[in-house]
Amino acid sequence: LFKNIIISFKIERIKLLAENKKIFDYLDCYDCLLYDEIKKGGSNMLTNQIHGIALRLSIDNQNGIDPATVLNLHFEKEKEINDWVYYSTNVSQDSRLTDRISMIVFFFKQGTEKKYIKADVVGEVLCSKTPFIPENKDEVKRHSPKIFSDEERKTWYKIQNLQVMDEVELSNYVYRRNDTFELEPLNETLQRSRFSKCYFESKIEVKNKLI
Repeated sequence: LFKNIIISFKIERIKLLAENKKIFDYLDCYDCLLYDEIKKGGSNMLTNQIHGIALRLSIDNQNGIDPATVLNLHFEKEKEINDWVYYSTNVSQDSRLTDRISMIVFFFKQGTEKKYIKADVVGEVLCSKTPFIPENKDEVKRHSPKIFSDEERKTWYKIQNLQVMDEVELSNYVYRRNDTFELEPLNETLQRSRFSKCYFESKIEVKNKLI
């Protein structure tokens, strides 16, 4: 009962913000209910600010490979073919947001050290509620590390330009909190253990200030 009261309160708050043109057209997977409620309300005041998605990596459940090795295999494949590579995962991607993802940030721990790797997302993001392999099997084999090319996954990103990034660079991006809609530096957001993924925006920089 208490949970339902909280959800109802958040829905009403979101609708109010939408009416005042302050809400942004995205929410994380655990708040999809709220997103759907706004859509049902017919709001046409939503804006599109998403720049990318951040994904927490851990030991790959299907083959037991650690995050650093997974990314190194993709980096090696990118250099081998001098082109984009497929990165596939069973982390669900909201199909309503796929055309707004232009960047992906992978984050994980290597020992006690936090690691952040970024990549450009190019082309269409393919996703489904159930694991699959894209129809063009020849393309999948050419653009995937061999160990992953025959594995069915829920989401397939085409990525390129894999690069290490630090927390200073991460602070150029922001996450909009679901509870208050306040902006939070992405490097702070990714410290919280509850996140397996989150969508983020580019920070708006003003070089010539009036006030």
